[in-house]
Amino acid sequence: MTLPALKKAPKERSALLSFGLRNPLLFYGALLVLLAASVAIVTRGIFSGTPPLTLADVGTPAAFDYKAALDFTYSEVDLDATEKKREQAALAVLPEIGRAHV
Repeated sequence: MTLPALKKAPKERSALLSFGLRNPLLFYGALLVLLAASVAIVTRGIFSGTPPLTLADVGTPAAFDYKAALDFTYSEVDLDATEKKREQAALAVLPEIGRAHV
Protein backbone atom coordinates (compact mmCIF):
# COMPACT_ATOMS: atom_id res chain seq x y z
CA MET A 1 0.00 0.00 0.00
CA THR A 2 1.39 3.37 -1.00
CA LEU A 3 0.65 6.62 0.71
CA PRO A 4 -0.53 9.55 -1.34
CA ALA A 5 2.18 12.18 -1.95
CA LEU A 6 1.87 15.15 0.33
CA LYS A 7 1.71 18.40 -1.57
CA LYS A 8 2.87 21.58 0.07
CA ALA A 9 0.34 24.31 0.17
CA PRO A 10 1.47 27.35 -1.83
CA LYS A 11 2.79 30.18 0.33
CA GLU A 12 0.84 33.37 0.20
CA ARG A 13 2.76 36.61 -0.31
CA SER A 14 2.11 39.43 2.04
CA ALA A 15 -0.11 42.17 0.74
CA LEU A 16 2.62 44.80 1.20
CA LEU A 17 5.20 42.77 -0.72
CA SER A 18 2.90 42.01 -3.62
CA PHE A 19 1.82 45.69 -3.78
CA GLY A 20 5.47 46.78 -3.89
CA LEU A 21 6.29 44.33 -6.68
CA ARG A 22 3.25 45.35 -8.72
CA ASN A 23 3.94 49.08 -8.38
CA PRO A 24 6.93 49.92 -10.62
CA LEU A 25 7.42 53.41 -9.17
CA LEU A 26 7.76 52.03 -5.66
CA PHE A 27 9.92 49.13 -6.80
CA TYR A 28 12.38 51.24 -8.82
CA GLY A 29 12.40 53.96 -6.16
CA ALA A 30 13.44 51.44 -3.51
CA LEU A 31 16.03 50.00 -5.89
CA LEU A 32 17.45 53.48 -6.53
CA VAL A 33 17.69 54.24 -2.81
CA LEU A 34 19.45 50.92 -2.19
CA LEU A 35 21.88 51.59 -5.05
CA ALA A 36 22.65 55.13 -3.87
CA ALA A 37 23.24 53.93 -0.30
CA SER A 38 25.54 51.16 -1.53
CA VAL A 39 27.59 53.57 -3.63
CA ALA A 40 27.83 56.06 -0.76
CA ILE A 41 29.03 53.38 1.64
CA VAL A 42 31.54 51.83 -0.77
CA THR A 43 33.06 55.12 -1.90
CA ARG A 44 32.74 56.72 1.54
CA GLY A 45 31.04 59.60 -0.19
CA ILE A 46 29.14 60.63 2.91
CA PHE A 47 32.13 60.57 5.24
CA SER A 48 34.96 61.72 2.97
CA GLY A 49 34.74 65.46 3.56
CA THR A 50 37.00 66.97 6.16
CA PRO A 51 35.33 69.46 8.45
CA PRO A 52 36.39 73.08 7.94
CA LEU A 53 38.95 74.45 10.36
CA THR A 54 38.13 77.51 12.43
CA LEU A 55 40.23 79.92 14.43
CA ALA A 56 39.33 77.97 17.58
CA ASP A 57 41.06 74.90 16.10
CA VAL A 58 44.45 76.62 15.99
CA GLY A 59 46.82 75.03 18.50
CA THR A 60 44.59 72.06 19.35
CA PRO A 61 45.55 68.49 18.43
CA ALA A 62 43.86 67.17 15.29
CA ALA A 63 41.11 64.62 15.72
CA PHE A 64 42.37 62.69 12.69
CA ASP A 65 45.13 62.84 10.10
CA TYR A 66 44.82 65.40 7.32
CA LYS A 67 46.08 64.38 3.90
CA ALA A 68 47.85 67.03 1.85
CA ALA A 69 46.41 67.72 -1.58
CA LEU A 70 49.90 68.06 -3.06
CA ASP A 71 53.23 66.45 -2.32
CA PHE A 72 56.23 68.67 -1.73
CA THR A 73 59.89 68.21 -1.01
CA TYR A 74 61.59 70.01 1.84
CA SER A 75 64.84 71.69 0.98
CA GLU A 76 67.24 73.45 3.32
CA VAL A 77 66.76 77.15 3.85
CA ASP A 78 69.18 79.43 2.02
CA LEU A 79 70.02 81.86 4.81
CA ASP A 80 71.73 84.38 2.52
CA ALA A 81 68.76 84.57 0.16
CA THR A 82 66.38 84.83 3.11
CA GLU A 83 68.30 87.73 4.61
CA LYS A 84 68.41 89.48 1.23
CA LYS A 85 64.62 89.15 0.88
CA ARG A 86 64.16 90.52 4.43
CA GLU A 87 66.28 93.56 3.62
CA GLN A 88 64.34 94.18 0.39
CA ALA A 89 61.03 93.93 2.26
CA ALA A 90 62.24 96.30 4.99
CA LEU A 91 63.37 98.87 2.44
CA ALA A 92 60.01 98.65 0.63
CA VAL A 93 58.08 99.78 3.73
CA LEU A 94 57.32 103.50 3.71
CA PRO A 95 58.30 105.37 6.88
CA GLU A 96 55.57 106.93 9.00
CA ILE A 97 55.92 110.68 9.25
CA GLY A 98 54.33 112.90 11.87
CA ARG A 99 53.18 110.19 14.19
CA ALA A 100 54.65 109.71 17.63
CA HIS A 101 55.71 106.21 18.50
CA VAL A 102 54.70 105.14 21.97
